[in-house]
Amino acid sequence: VYKATTKEIIDDYRGKREKEIEVWYCPELPFSFGPASYSGLPGLVLEVIYDNKVRTYVSNIENNLNNEVRDNSKGKKVTREEFNLIMKERLKTLNARLKSGGK
Repeated sequence: VYKATTKEIIDDYRGKREKEIEVWYCPELPFSFGPASYSGLPGLVLEVIYDNKVRTYVSNIENNLNNEVRDNSKGKKVTREEFNLIMKERLKTLNARLKSGGK
């Protein structure tokens, strides 16, 4: 697991201030995914600590792969917009499953 840090400048009605962001990610899990906007690293984001106050983390990882190879030659080409809509719907479904205890 690797640590990445950055700082974010917030400029709102309270004035300008700096927030520190700490992200822990695992390149052995080759998914460039994470909570909220914290993705794009070379591995799955396992934990985000925002301004030393808000902590979001992975509590469980299950390997549900059945090692089945799918034939992708029958796939459909989609635009980036269509892809983003599909992913948005899939994430809603995933979040609903997670909130219901993974069922």
